Amino acid sequence: MTSPIETQPRRLPEDFDPARPRRTAWVCATLALLFALVVALHGQLPHRVGITNVVGTLLPWLWIPALILVVWAVGRRSIVAIVAALVAAGTWFAVCAPYLLPAGGLASSSNLRVISQNVQAENPDTVATVRNLAQQNADLIALQEFSPTQRASITDTLSGYRYHYAIQTVGLWSKYPISNQRAMSLGFSWARAFRADVATPSGAVRVYVVHMASVRWNEFAERNLMLANLSAVVRADPSQRIVMMGDFNAASTDPSFQELSAAAPEARGSSFGFGFTWPSGIGLIRLDHVLLRGVQTHEVSVLPANGSDHSAVEAQLRIP
Repeated sequence: MTSPIETQPRRLPEDFDPARPRRTAWVCATLALLFALVVALHGQLPHRVGITNVVGTLLPWLWIPALILVVWAVGRRSIVAIVAALVAAGTWFAVCAPYLLPAGGLASSSNLRVISQNVQAENPDTVATVRNLAQQNADLIALQEFSPTQRASITDTLSGYRYHYAIQTVGLWSKYPISNQRAMSLGFSWARAFRADVATPSGAVRVYVVHMASVRWNEFAERNLMLANLSAVVRADPSQRIVMMGDFNAASTDPSFQELSAAAPEARGSSFGFGFTWPSGIGLIRLDHVLLRGVQTHEVSVLPANGSDHSAVEAQLRIP
């Protein structure tokens, strides 16, 4: 007769602390609530060394720590931690949903197609980049970061665009007449933007082409100043129809950019995603935008990599 196997009670480690799992769960819950608070109030964070701008720029990628918090909370099997982690994840989604989800109320058709691209100063073949853009057959093409010596070759490449205007390193090539051009420095040391009126078959449109100052980890002041000045200019502009496009060197979720998009909302299309434009081919941040006032959006898309470190943005618009 086989004797039953005797089982020994599991011995806990001598340093086991029965309160540790509970403390860990509360740490998880506290971090989750702090995360939710930072995401919800990211626009109110201190502007010192650009904390507000950094958090706003990274906002689309904060789903990663939100997911880590959820997994951690589930592993702790704590209702408090799980609820707090879900609040953190829900807060992130609520804040980012307007930029992530497809736009509603889009126009059923378009009568104006525009393209904007930073062609990159170090681009080894700017002409090839521009030639590819010309094949899209847009009505307006806005370019940034080309050198003045490249302007003639770009114009030759865009021979199908009869009208053009350029100042310094920004320019607009159009199939329709351009008038009332005005260069703008927006507080920068030299002109990196301009506005002009374009006489489209569907009506006159005030077009802004911009290239905001570059930013570094703790150097946002010049770009923020330009964004604020442009916002003031646009708010004071009496034009009924405005199209702004270019390299804003700011993410859609950056609070400084949101001040501008409040004056002229960003054009968004029917596709899911943040529409990252930089760096091209990978896409980590959306720096290139089309903003509108008095003009409707039919579709917006990010074009494939084209020799530049920025991907181009194409917008199909409806002029009412």
